[in-house]
Amino acid sequence: MQGQQPLLLHIIARAAPSGDGPLPVDAAEPEQGSGSGDSRLTAAGRTPAGPAPIAEAYVYKTDTILQLRKALNVGAKFAHLRIEAPDGQSLANHLTMADAGLRHRSEVHIAEINQLALASGSADCDLRIWDAEAGQVLDVLKAHKGPIRRVVFSPSGECLATASEDCSAKLWGVANRSCLATLEDHTEWVMGVSFSPDGATVATASMDCSAKLWDVETAKCVRTLKADLCPLFSAAFSMAGSTVVLAASPTATSAQIWDIRSGAIAQVVSPAEEKHAHVDNLIEACFSPDGRAVLTGSQDKTAKIWDLRSGACLQSFEGHTDTVSAASFGLDGKQVLTGSSDRSIRIWDAESGECVRTCTGHSGSVNAATFAPDGLSVASASRDATVRLWDAKSGKCLQTLHGHKSKVHTVSFLPF
Repeated sequence: MQGQQPLLLHIIARAAPSGDGPLPVDAAEPEQGSGSGDSRLTAAGRTPAGPAPIAEAYVYKTDTILQLRKALNVGAKFAHLRIEAPDGQSLANHLTMADAGLRHRSEVHIAEINQLALASGSADCDLRIWDAEAGQVLDVLKAHKGPIRRVVFSPSGECLATASEDCSAKLWGVANRSCLATLEDHTEWVMGVSFSPDGATVATASMDCSAKLWDVETAKCVRTLKADLCPLFSAAFSMAGSTVVLAASPTATSAQIWDIRSGAIAQVVSPAEEKHAHVDNLIEACFSPDGRAVLTGSQDKTAKIWDLRSGACLQSFEGHTDTVSAASFGLDGKQVLTGSSDRSIRIWDAESGECVRTCTGHSGSVNAATFAPDGLSVASASRDATVRLWDAKSGKCLQTLHGHKSKVHTVSFLPF
């Protein structure tokens, strides 16, 4: 990239895949697996003596962590990799090399992930933990007294939050799968739940027209946001953790962004006076990975990207034939994932608006869809009581997970 000097990263294996022997980096396959035609990522193998073999990766500060992960997946021939700082903190929550604080000759530690784990929540009130690729259920928890509307892992993967029609949200320990706390202060169904980027705060969105911020450590409500929109369907933090976006239905075609420190509305997304505004109710809203835009999904069968600086609609994704019930960005912001009541999942190019992949196979509405942490696969939850795992490149269904006894509202991958 013109004007930039490449950074040399030392890639250190936390453990060799076989328990002994060198990290099998293939230096003959540079620039593969990045998902970007202009990537300069390369992997050059080095295998010095010692328990932590080293590879090298040449990157630019503006390259994304997802690009690095994909390149190493190919070079090291691992199915899935966790990328860490030397202190063991995952780099997955950072967008670019610069955001992660990586410099020339920085060390990056990698570890093979042997299990693609995800959680799902259903109208049967069960929280299920799955080994997605093996198609096996690992645990079933009778989590709530009412249907589960949202499941989300904390950024560290150590905690899991659930939101339910029993008017509560719950926090769960992932390691021992025990309930850590019950968040009870809403008077109607809790439809959405989200962790702040540092994992210290949880936001809940309810049909009682309020959103609440909770301290994860104490399980105490620290702020209540009384929204003009009602009822609230979703809540999502920005990457900076300073704002939260709230979407409401069936009475609103716009979303509101709230400053969590002041408790005031900072901005309205898709205002009625905007010529590209949604013409039907919003179901979903989330921030882009760089925090500069918001993605919305609507009953008007479209999803849209909104620039937060100008308030303008940057892109509209049109092609679904029914409500867009799920909408999210890929981890590098270059792709958009949508799920619809038309029973399909679509992957879009965020810049051009072109649909690059369509996944079909569900026999009921798609209620949720999300990318895996490495972007290689997608999980979807459906009214047909199943969860499906899809190959993000081919659109092929890899697994169908059966076990829930009613419609599945939500699905979330364990971060790595």
